[in-house]
Amino acid sequence: MRSTSNPTHRIVRFDTGRLDFQGWAKCALDVDSLEELHRRSDLQDLPVYEAMARCVAQLTQAYEACEPLLRNLFSDIVEREVGVRHGVFQTPPTFRVHLAGCPTISNFHRDIDYGMGKECLTVWLPLTRSWDSNSLWIENSGDCRKMLPLRLAYGEFAIVDTANNFHGSIMNKTDNTRISLDSRFIPKTFL
Repeated sequence: MRSTSNPTHRIVRFDTGRLDFQGWAKCALDVDSLEELHRRSDLQDLPVYEAMARCVAQLTQAYEACEPLLRNLFSDIVEREVGVRHGVFQTPPTFRVHLAGCPTISNFHRDIDYGMGKECLTVWLPLTRSWDSNSLWIENSGDCRKMLPLRLAYGEFAIVDTANNFHGSIMNKTDNTRISLDSRFIPKTFL
């Protein structure tokens, strides 16, 4: 397992054979390739936000089959990485579908400005490759004028301080759809 750190986030690798989030999402969305979801025939004639909402609804409806994967991720990996034995995580998570060619799905903000506590962390798990304009962008080391995309492969997730750092997305100019989930996590010591 690999873990790399930055003041605003930490990237952690997990075993995709044991925690097959991508397989679950492919089944929920009835596609062979998540990165090509934007090519699915029933989405072609829909306005972009309606197409994204349809996909998010499908993931949300199928969440029950994903919940054990998420629980294992938190109990086996996240708690160890954060250095706590117990914590509380958001369930169901927020599912995000950033279709190729799509405008932003989340303007830049800090979660603390929306009522989240300063100790709240976000586990951001892309189910597809994420880079450049299809990714989550986060401020670089406390400087909100310098936003950088998180570059993650499937099998990696980021523990991000979204409460205190600006983050968001931009227009997806890649030819790949990004699907991700994010779940807020509060270490039990802060409850």
